[in-house]
Amino acid sequence: MTTYKFNVQMKCGGCKSAVDKALNQLEGVSDIEIDVNLKVVKCNSTKLNGQELLSIIEKTGKTASIIH
Repeated sequence: MTTYKFNVQMKCGGCKSAVDKALNQLEGVSDIEIDVNLKVVKCNSTKLNGQELLSIIEKTGKTASIIH
């Protein structure tokens, strides 16, 4: 299992919900933590890599980047 951290341009609870819903639907993704104020999304994944997760987050319409 690998932990990934992303900077995601979120402004409200709706933004948080969209990202949370997208990640929760993925097999192998767990321990999702989203902080709208810090604009940070953190999760664990056993099947997807950081680039794949980033692509899924961006499909919600949010600008995002991987935090190394």
